Amino acid sequence: MRMTSRFQAYFFATGVGSAAIALSWISSAPSSCFLLAVVICSLYGGTECGIFSVVLSIVSFDYLFLSPQAPLTEHSSYPRVAAFIATAVSINLIIAAKQRGDRVRSEVEEQHRVITETSLDGVLSIGHQGEILLVNPSATEIFGCSGAEMIGKPIVRFVPRFRGDNAASVSEMTGLHRNGTEFVAEVTFGRVIGSSKSAAVIFVRDITERKRAENALRLSESYLAAAQRMSRTGSFGWHVSSGDIVWSAETFRIAGVDPNITPTLELIQERIHPEDRAAVRETMETSSRQGADLDFEHRFLLSDGSVKFVHVLGKAVHDEMGDLQYIGAAMDVTASKLAQESLQRFEEKLTQASQLATLSEASASIAHEINQPLTAIIANAHMCAESLSADSVDVANTRELVQEILDCSYHASEVVQRMRTLFKGGDFKKVPLDINDIAKEVRNLIRSEARKRKIGVEIDLEPELPEAWGDRVQIAQVLVNLCINGFDAMDLVMDGPRKLYVRTKVHDHVTIRVEVQDNGVGLHDPDRIFEAFYTTKANGMGMGLPICRSIIELHNGRLWPQRNEGSGTTFCFTIPALNSTMSAS
Repeated sequence: MRMTSRFQAYFFATGVGSAAIALSWISSAPSSCFLLAVVICSLYGGTECGIFSVVLSIVSFDYLFLSPQAPLTEHSSYPRVAAFIATAVSINLIIAAKQRGDRVRSEVEEQHRVITETSLDGVLSIGHQGEILLVNPSATEIFGCSGAEMIGKPIVRFVPRFRGDNAASVSEMTGLHRNGTEFVAEVTFGRVIGSSKSAAVIFVRDITERKRAENALRLSESYLAAAQRMSRTGSFGWHVSSGDIVWSAETFRIAGVDPNITPTLELIQERIHPEDRAAVRETMETSSRQGADLDFEHRFLLSDGSVKFVHVLGKAVHDEMGDLQYIGAAMDVTASKLAQESLQRFEEKLTQASQLATLSEASASIAHEINQPLTAIIANAHMCAESLSADSVDVANTRELVQEILDCSYHASEVVQRMRTLFKGGDFKKVPLDINDIAKEVRNLIRSEARKRKIGVEIDLEPELPEAWGDRVQIAQVLVNLCINGFDAMDLVMDGPRKLYVRTKVHDHVTIRVEVQDNGVGLHDPDRIFEAFYTTKANGMGMGLPICRSIIELHNGRLWPQRNEGSGTTFCFTIPALNSTMSAS
């Protein structure tokens, strides 16, 4: 019983003191009665009630039982009063201390009870024989058993691998549910010192889901690492303000850096090829200053002297504090770069081979084209020499002969120049082109070959054709190749007309269309004609049409065949007009 107010405490002490006074008159033992009153008030009235009882008992004892029989002026009364006061005060202090200890112990036990009952971990108190003494609600929920079913049972029934001699530790063990199914448990073991009942306390946590998530994360990380290795793509993170950089294992491999080294901007700059350092530094500083994404290529110079080409992509993001960060990928594109360079060199060689093949096919036409003016030059030179050796020189006739010689010489020179222009090597150079002029040059070039094969060549050129943007030699090569293919297609045509038509026109207002039409035997396998090394000619290379398509695609155009209504095939290609190309640029 605890007094709820100070008034009640004083009233209670007064009542108990009055009862002590009455009992003292009856029993003639005042000291014992007043000390008993102090004990009762201290135990049940609280600290203040106990102190008030002590004071009241001392005053009552002195006034009622020492005066006047034993006044304080007599020295014999001092020890009795002092002993009574010391005993009363000691009783009050001892009881107050005990009550404080009981309250603290009760509060601690209550806190322990609340913690144990509300803990998400299962708490089990274990006896010296390994039996379960106490379980909390979480433990019953984890193991699927009630407290009555668990208390008294050995702990190994629920945690088979548990051993009583285990040192205090945290370990993973297998737990058993009531139905016998297993789960992964994190068990914390701690010994209890100085207890006759409890030998240890263990905390059990069901971490099955956590382990499943950890295994899934570990598996996902292994897949990601394997995918990065196979794709040669590493990931990175860059906190701009702090300069902290995080690399994946594949990024370390690409950069040729030891994974135990912390990556920094200075380390990256050291690894970048000296020729790329300034450009990379400027790109990173500009992008980070503007908060823009990263997209650039550079080279890593490794310690063994080898070079790697890297394509960097980075997404700019801001964290909760508003600081700029980059999350990105670094792709090792060395293989594709080397393959692209090799392919480019191979295409250049194929282009030269195609030019030589075209030159071989047109060699008869070239020889005939040059032979005509040379024959005329020789004949006119003989006639001029005979005219000059005569006694009377016909000056007018001689001038005409000399002029014819000059004209034939110029014509032969033009033929040679056209051939040199068509079949010379060199870089791909785009300039404004007059497609009609190129068509006329090609017609003059193949005229002798057409005459030899008895094939007529007609051109239909649109007068106001806009200029195109491209390489003159390459476009002329495409036209020559398509015309020679048309000749070959008509070699087997014995009856009917044998004519090749070359047309130019405006297509869709923004492109120029060129058509080369023959009335030959047609295409046997149109789906394969652009495959490399596929040919129907006995002495063909199978590279003419693939190279023609490659040239037209380099000019942002398109090359395709289409069947004629009667016989033969028409090859068409388009290239952008100069004005549309400039507008797009």
